[in-house]
Amino acid sequence: MQKGVSKSKQQALEHSYARDVQSILAKNDLSTNTYEMLMTKAHDDPQFAKKVETAIKSGA
Repeated sequence: MQKGVSKSKQQALEHSYARDVQSILAKNDLSTNTYEMLMTKAHDDPQFAKKVETAIKSGA
């Protein structure tokens, strides 16, 4: 928990974050499993990570 943030505020932030993540994944036709797979690949393969970064910056 963040210092200085009440437990109820922390829980509200966590729920809000989870909703935002699910919304972003849905808008991009990604499941959580697909997203995790892509992030793992980007972590393990610097060339793939560079392609992803380029695509994000170009708005693709």
